Amino acid sequence: MLTSQVEPVQEQEPPKALVPSHEAAQLALLVGEFAGLEKSLTAQLAVNAATRVNPALKPAADELKSAIAITNVSDDAYLKPTDIGEKVGMSPVAVNNWLVHAGLQYRTLDKKIPYRPTDLGKQWGRMVSAIAKGSNQTVFQLRWLPSITQLFNEHN
Repeated sequence: MLTSQVEPVQEQEPPKALVPSHEAAQLALLVGEFAGLEKSLTAQLAVNAATRVNPALKPAADELKSAIAITNVSDDAYLKPTDIGEKVGMSPVAVNNWLVHAGLQYRTLDKKIPYRPTDLGKQWGRMVSAIAKGSNQTVFQLRWLPSITQLFNEHN
């Protein structure tokens, strides 16, 4: 009678240096999902969190962020306050002030994300990821559907 013993296969743990980065990315994914953010925005947050914990990941993270931004082409359909202003004859500052007074966005204390949509504003606006001018950093901007210009025309 032949008997054979099979050694159990042990799961390999990620290298200790990657564990905190992985945990940071997982937390960002959970927070993004809980907050109801778009999947691409949540993915960008996870990449940013992992890179902040482990800066050695930056070259790979930059590639990932560029790939995520490229695949989310629908974001280009959303307008920045500058674009809205060009269509309705207002400055970007005046557009932002109008959106605040109309109850569509509110000002935050966060210098990186100065405006966020209100519940009412979410039907026209959303947070989108973009690559900052002059750097390869991902920034998040509140942008608006082109139909928002009709509200300006109706109320001005």
